[in-house]
Amino acid sequence: MVSRRLGRETTFGEDDRTLFEALTNQASVSLANGRMVDRLRHDSTHDLLTGLPNRTFFGRVVDELVHGKASSRGSGAVVLLDLDRFKDVNETLGHSLGDQLLRQVGRRLSGALGSEATVARLGGDEFGIVLPSVKDAQEANVAAQSLLAAVREFSFEVEASAGIVLAPEHGADAVSLLQRADVAMYRAKRQRTSCELYDATTDESSPRRLALAAELRGAIAMGAVVPHFQPEVDLDTGVVVGVEALARWIHPTHGIVPPDDFISIAEQSGTIKLLTAEMIRQSLSQCAAWRKDGIDLGLAINVSPWALNADLVNTVERELEKSGVAPGQLTLELTESSIMADPARTIGILDDLARLGVTISVDDFGTGYSSLAYLKRLPVREIKIDRSFVMGMSADTVDAAIVRSTVELSHTLGLRVVAEGVEDQMSLSHLRDWGCDLAQGYYFSRPLAGAVLLDWMAGYRRSQSTA
Repeated sequence: MVSRRLGRETTFGEDDRTLFEALTNQASVSLANGRMVDRLRHDSTHDLLTGLPNRTFFGRVVDELVHGKASSRGSGAVVLLDLDRFKDVNETLGHSLGDQLLRQVGRRLSGALGSEATVARLGGDEFGIVLPSVKDAQEANVAAQSLLAAVREFSFEVEASAGIVLAPEHGADAVSLLQRADVAMYRAKRQRTSCELYDATTDESSPRRLALAAELRGAIAMGAVVPHFQPEVDLDTGVVVGVEALARWIHPTHGIVPPDDFISIAEQSGTIKLLTAEMIRQSLSQCAAWRKDGIDLGLAINVSPWALNADLVNTVERELEKSGVAPGQLTLELTESSIMADPARTIGILDDLARLGVTISVDDFGTGYSSLAYLKRLPVREIKIDRSFVMGMSADTVDAAIVRSTVELSHTLGLRVVAEGVEDQMSLSHLRDWGCDLAQGYYFSRPLAGAVLLDWMAGYRRSQSTA
């Protein structure tokens, strides 16, 4: 070839061969170096176990998403997904199988969504997913549920929890979005809901939450945190027989702040005991005022596990005596998870409260891990079925079966049953047919201020008499 270029026939000498060998070796080394650089560049942005993009690559994609959506005024989403109890897999089945599981999870997550989605392994059993095309929280939740369903398809039980953030709504950069997705994901783990959208009101580091925490103690002392009351209706007679007191913070800037926004703040800041005592005092005082107007109602008050101690027993006894309300009119509600978290300590306090004549109720029953048989060993006289089952039972046969069986088993154990979250006539009819004792929910009324409740009850009685 070279000789043709030169236009004459010639032969290569030893020096020419040496030169060509050197050039060939140099080219080979250059190609190998190029491949090595490409490999190193790839390895620096990808996870060696799964082959997926790693946290570095993922961060760049998230930043691109934020900047692109900000300029286009569109929306995208980031999902953080973490395998539940993955440590148990490693310890019981071995790290080799654990690694195999992570590779399979990576493949299934990648196959669960379209090609526009970016799936990355961020470390350990944590995966990140960028969804550039979702329009809102509802679409993001649908996509996250598809990811969770893909994880659950394994032959042995694998569960995951996911946190969702919207870009740029929940953050202006990758660091903020991943931090907030992490907050949402751990809330999903704590609540056992599998998937949660980021909510600044539950984020301990959010400016609004920090501001509320700073103001809460003063608000309680000034009487800005007050009880609103939701009626409880006897399903046999249709008569309002009681109310549940629900704390509301009347805030000068934010208006009415619901309990989900500040109860956890009270628990973490140490003001929950003060808040509980104030709710007991105000609610019993209101109950006594109603009695003077000829209205005798039972009163249910929620108690946080952080307030469950000997001081609570003293507070209840003192406020009952001051108000003149009979102990049998008062019901204290505790979630089953709070009772079962430390039953040895809890049972002594519950026994002391029961000796006062107060009714103990298990709130949100069905969302924790207790059993009716175990609850029989505690001084519990009432079960409150969680609203998630009641609201879902008209469309979900499993929820319906849970509600019905809970009513039947509770009655077998001599427990009264209250259904919360009743929002339609069909649900009410089912509960009546199954023999549920009491019901509450927006079908009857939202929680009302004490003075407003009297007007509502007058209207409710008129509607019942003409029905």
